[in-house]
Amino acid sequence: MSGWSGDDVIRWLESLNMAEHCAAFAAHSISGATLIQLTDDDFHALGITQFGQRKMLQRAIENRGED
Repeated sequence: MSGWSGDDVIRWLESLNMAEHCAAFAAHSISGATLIQLTDDDFHALGITQFGQRKMLQRAIENRGED
């Protein structure tokens, strides 16, 4: 995950049925290296206002690890 490009992150978001957030991640050039460092506050700043979606993303990142 840490080696992912921005396009990889977008595909991952789409696989999680969160395509509505792809534009924000692309606009902020979120790569895999950045993704694994994002906090709850960062997700909120990216426009992910639903608590459940933020928690789902955090769990997905934790489960994915450093692959």
